[in-house]
Amino acid sequence: MRTSVNHWFVWCGREADGTQNFAAQAKLEEINGIALDANYAHYDMNSNQGDNYLGTPGTRQGNFTGSGLVMKYADAHGNIIDVYQHLNAVYDQQYNERHDPEGFYNCMKGLVDRSMHNEVYSIIGIKSHNDEYYFSKLPLMQMLDYARKNEIPVWTESRLLDFLTMKDQAAFTGIAGLRNQLKFVVNVPMVQEQSLTLMVPYYRGDCSITGITGNSKPLEYADRISKGTRYALVPVAAGLTHAIAVSYGN
Repeated sequence: MRTSVNHWFVWCGREADGTQNFAAQAKLEEINGIALDANYAHYDMNSNQGDNYLGTPGTRQGNFTGSGLVMKYADAHGNIIDVYQHLNAVYDQQYNERHDPEGFYNCMKGLVDRSMHNEVYSIIGIKSHNDEYYFSKLPLMQMLDYARKNEIPVWTESRLLDFLTMKDQAAFTGIAGLRNQLKFVVNVPMVQEQSLTLMVPYYRGDCSITGITGNSKPLEYADRISKGTRYALVPVAAGLTHAIAVSYGN
């Protein structure tokens, strides 16, 4: 067991002297080999902050953590805990109690659209009670259809953990650049079926990319603008070391 999600997700740990320790559960998970926690969920019915706290429910709902990204926990002293937290931003109980299945679907759609079109990049967690399919089945099927139409992968938490681990274990060395070439070595030690995508600066001064090789073989790449900067997106196979050479020209 490497991932965890429970119905009870209120964290209420305490130290021996009674002081609160909100990292206690994450530390217990770390000790027991649980590397990804998906317990935290968006639920603010009757919040004293009102809708201004996270945006109105549905398409304009936000994230409790302020980010759609998966991050590792830290304790009150700033020490990193080796457990990822994945927020469930789309939670059926929130909308079940509102009698709003359309809002449940629109919540997912709004977060997806912001990620695709407004660069609010997110890994969107959906938490649903299977015994409440009387409410959630139809909007869940709509979510899957929307993901399929937009070519958005749908992963289990276990697969997400594998990807995050692979990404964080990857290491760059030997970075060196001349005016018309950038070279580096990337090692992706974890063996996975899926590849890892590198983001390489598309421009070097006044020059743009003319070709990319990995271990002296041509590599395919796509170019994309992200946060105002243009990159070449280069997929590389996992479980290998790649010597990358990026050539630039006018």
